[in-house]
Amino acid sequence: MSDRLTCTVENRIADVRLNRPEKLNALDDAMFAALFDVITELRTRDDVSVVVLSGNGRAFCAGLDLGAIKAMAEGKAFRPADADAAPGEGWSEAEQAMSRGQRVSLGWRGLPMPVITALHGATLGGGLQIALGADVLIAAPDTKLGLIEMKWGFTPDMSGTQMLPRLVGRGAAAEMIYAARPIDGVRAERIGLVTRLADDPRAEALALAEDIVRHNPEAVRMCKRLLDLAETGPLADGLALERHSMKTIVGTPAQREVAARALAARG
Repeated sequence: MSDRLTCTVENRIADVRLNRPEKLNALDDAMFAALFDVITELRTRDDVSVVVLSGNGRAFCAGLDLGAIKAMAEGKAFRPADADAAPGEGWSEAEQAMSRGQRVSLGWRGLPMPVITALHGATLGGGLQIALGADVLIAAPDTKLGLIEMKWGFTPDMSGTQMLPRLVGRGAAAEMIYAARPIDGVRAERIGLVTRLADDPRAEALALAEDIVRHNPEAVRMCKRLLDLAETGPLADGLALERHSMKTIVGTPAQREVAARALAARG
């Protein structure tokens, strides 16, 4: 794993941490590559039931590295020529068409297991767009969240224009994008951008992950599919998947083990 990122797995929890604290975990080419690599690995990990994503140091991620922005201003190349090359086998046709930035943001949404993101400090631009790929967002009250690309003269391009309105509505998303003005965690919770607030977001995220891993991992993964379909598909398709889920999961060893443990706990 690159020194830009760490990933450890314990008790079916993948603890992923952005690790460029001296630059507020800003996104350079090495960070993009590390994010893509860890997402690719987690797609195939059967021993992981939940992912916790956070950032080391004073921020989750301050967005695109200033070196790339400076290169843009000078009319120079700001990323490798092959940055958006197709990712290879195992990725869907839609994912093949994405840019590298879209893959490292929506890639979290595409994982088979839930992702909890813990936010603190600067969570801006590409950093916020990466966070939007999570299932649950837990933020410190003083977190600074914003899509500030307009400040630099370009548009959000890591799925933010599509994901943010789904969470907060068009009006709130438009204000954040057009004004390029960050909001704090308190307002972010109020408008539905983050799930909830915590003074120690990472500790809260890990505690929630511990609750999730107590459940049947097959059911957890199926619930992620169901929630994704609720966002993107017709109601009839979601109801059909619910019925299929019950038929395929009830009676499996994992389901029976969880049910027996719950019954025993009742005394």
